[in-house]
Parts: sequence; C-alpha cells; structure tokens
Amino acid sequence: MRQFPEPGEKIYFNTASIGPWPKDSRQAIMELIEQWSGLTDPTPKVFDFWREIKAELGKMINAHPDQIGFAFNTSHGLSLAATGIDFKPGDEIFLSDIEFPANTYPWTNLRDKGVEVKFIKSTDRRFDIDIFEKAITEKTKILSISYIQFFNGYKNDIRKLGEICKDRGIFYIVDAIQGMGNVPIDVKSCHIDLLASGGHKWLLSPVGCGFFYLSENSKLEVKQGFAGWFGVDWKQDFTNLLRHNLEPRKSVERLSLSSVPYPQIYAMHESIKLINSLGVERIYEHNLGLLDRLIEYLQDQDFYRIASSADIYHRSSIFSFSCQNPAELYKYLADNNIIASYRENLVRISANFYNSRAQIDKLIENLERFRNRPERK
Repeated sequence: MRQFPEPGEKIYFNTASIGPWPKDSRQAIMELIEQWSGLTDPTPKVFDFWREIKAELGKMINAHPDQIGFAFNTSHGLSLAATGIDFKPGDEIFLSDIEFPANTYPWTNLRDKGVEVKFIKSTDRRFDIDIFEKAITEKTKILSISYIQFFNGYKNDIRKLGEICKDRGIFYIVDAIQGMGNVPIDVKSCHIDLLASGGHKWLLSPVGCGFFYLSENSKLEVKQGFAGWFGVDWKQDFTNLLRHNLEPRKSVERLSLSSVPYPQIYAMHESIKLINSLGVERIYEHNLGLLDRLIEYLQDQDFYRIASSADIYHRSSIFSFSCQNPAELYKYLADNNIIASYRENLVRISANFYNSRAQIDKLIENLERFRNRPERK
C-alpha cells in the first residue's frame, strides 16, 4: 500500500521542519471523526488505545509503556520537569549555546526562582563534552540537550553524556524531536532521566501531539507542576467521580493533563506503527545512504561548504551546507520544486525513507546548475 501521495515534480527534503502524514494516519483521523459524529461513545476503547500507542513508543526507545506519557509538543514534555522538580536558589542547569529555543525557554523561565541557567560554549558549532565536564560543579542539577542539532544535524554523544550525568548525579534530559523515528535511541543504555519529543517532524504526525519518557529510577522526583484529574488514581470509574482527596498516581500518569488531542494521537499511532514496521535502524541506514551521495558531490568542488559532521558517529538524517549566497540557493531550489529548509545561514536537507536516490540526483543537478549560472561567469 502506498502511504504517501505521488510527489510529482516536487521533492520534499524538509522532514526536519514538518513531516508528511502517511495514508493510514490520515484515514485514522477520518474514521475517528465519523465515529464521534455518529454519536458513539469512544470512552471504553480510549484506555486500551492509549496502552497500544505507548507500547509502540516503548519499542522505539526501549522503554516500558508505563514510563511514557502524552505531551502536546517538546516544550510541554520539558516543562513537566521544569515545573515539577524542586529547585533551590543557586541550582545550575546546563544547556548548549546552540540549542533550539524549545529547549531553552522552559529553563530560562526558572531564573526568577534563583536558578542559574548556564550555556556551554560550543566548539565549531557543536556541543563540546570536555567543556561541559569541566564546568560541572556541586550545584549542577540538570543537563538538557538535543539528541540531534537542528540546523546542522550533529548527533550528540548522548550515551557518553548519560554516563557523565550518571556518575555525577545530574538529572539528564534529552530533546529527541530531530532523532525520533529516524535515528536509533535507547533511553536505558544512555541513562536518560527524561526524554521529550513532539510528533510533527520525523514521527510523521499532526502538530499538537507528542510524548515524554520519565525513568522510574530518575535522579530527581518530578512532581505535578500542574495537575489534571487523570493524574490521580480514580480507577477509571466514571460512575463515582465525586472523590476529591485522591493521591497522585505513582506512574508518569500523575503528570497527565487528562484529555489529549484525540485525532492527533490516533494519527500518531498509525505513523509510529509504520515506522516500527520498517525499523528505525533500517530507516537510518537508508537516509545515510542518500546523504552519502550528496556528500560525494559537495566534496568534489569548492563552491559549496559542508557544515555538517562527516564523522559517521555524529551524522544523522539531516545534512547542511552553504555557499556565498545560501538564501538565494534556498529560493532557487524552492522555485525548482525542491523543498528544503534555510536555517542559520545554511541550506538544510533532511532525507527520510520516502526519499529516493533519484531525488538526491535531481537535487545535485539543481545544485550544479546553480553553481554554473551564466550570471556567475
């Protein structure tokens, strides 16, 4: 079954911005609309469905379903820790100075509480583990970092960072949105305390849905920074709701805000099943193979400048490069039906499993034409 429409002349290399929805995901939303429009009460099936999707997410990151909760986006998942951890004046939170804003503002918002938010200086626009390790003090409480750097695709060594945080007792948080569904990740072997991701990029899901993972052995307790009625243990008994002294759940459900965006979550369920059926490892290998072809071309001439790491250990499904006039190149590609991104003065190509070698070759043809334009002669 073909999951995506025929692209026609348009080539989409922009999953790192927003991912297309598979056919089954679009169909799931329509079926839900039909069901609810038919005055059918979906409540009896909701909790079984939630368990199913948490199981699929658990497969993707090697976590138990009970350690996974739903979020509206990445910032929501990160904010669960920002609002739920007991901070004291002088506590230190470390971030990268090239971090995406979704993973900065939940933390800088804590400065009013006397929390010290410190940005680790990057080296060559990449997170420097040595600088981070030397900066740690007895007051360092949290490290929050992206798995994949958004503008150049640099894959941080989250396993090594996890080992450092484990040894030093630092609560370790990973913003995984640019890696989920396209680069393998194991929360246990990486010693991650909390992971958060929106679903609208590589998880190929609608805007407004995502998830978080919280380790059952996390170094700090994450309390209910804000609470909903699903956050207490009312035994799913809809006939006895006038109970106002229930205790918070022990599982991550204590952080739940009750009703979730059902249509988006239904779509995400189908998208994640598709990704798991293909296998994240296979998807990653496919994407690296496509970008290998692009790298071969870019390395052969001096008009373009590669901005992403060539080290296989730090490569992802995102590859960025530049030239003397990258904004003009970005527009040129768009005018020729090649959809990329323009980030931090770089042209960003994000390849996924629905892209092909022929599409990479078409991209290279356009890059060659741009390089050899008559006006440059």
